[in-house]
Amino acid sequence: MPGAQFHYVGDDEKVYVWDVAKKKRTQLLDDHAHRWGQITCLAWFDQIGHQEGVRNVLAFGSGRGLLVMYRQTRPEVCIFLKLCCIKSLMQSLESDGRALNNPCL
Repeated sequence: MPGAQFHYVGDDEKVYVWDVAKKKRTQLLDDHAHRWGQITCLAWFDQIGHQEGVRNVLAFGSGRGLLVMYRQTRPEVCIFLKLCCIKSLMQSLESDGRALNNPCL
């Protein structure tokens, strides 16, 4: 399947992007300034809202309350560019993209 991806995170504050067809890691997303903290959740969005230009977004939340979003450069390539990093109270994302705020985490 062309363009199939696998994303995973660990306690090392990094997001790993793999190309499934090639069976190799294509990108390592990390914060060299160590602001993110532990990645606590990860979500993939084919499209955000009704805007045609905002597609293929990888979003993740961190233990330090950040929401970080990356956009895939082209659907056939597993390479991402950073969109934004927003300070929030987010700890998790539901599969339909709704944010859950959990002050107990």
